[in-house]
Amino acid sequence: MGKSKRLAVILENCRIGVQDAESEEEIKTAIAPYGYTDEKLQTGLAMYQETFDLSTVQGKEKQDVREVTDQFTE
Repeated sequence: MGKSKRLAVILENCRIGVQDAESEEEIKTAIAPYGYTDEKLQTGLAMYQETFDLSTVQGKEKQDVREVTDQFTE
């Protein structure tokens, strides 16, 4: 599995975990003593989204570089 695929899997697992913690009262109660408030969970989702967006941009940029390199080497 390539690095970008591994990152996508890690990001998706994080998103699922944070959303589950946010929506499941039992999970929310269990993690509250560790400082995971609603605000921190929202921050986590925002961080996920920012990282996902940046990863998407980076993937497109890498593809652009590959295409230009291929054109140059032809």
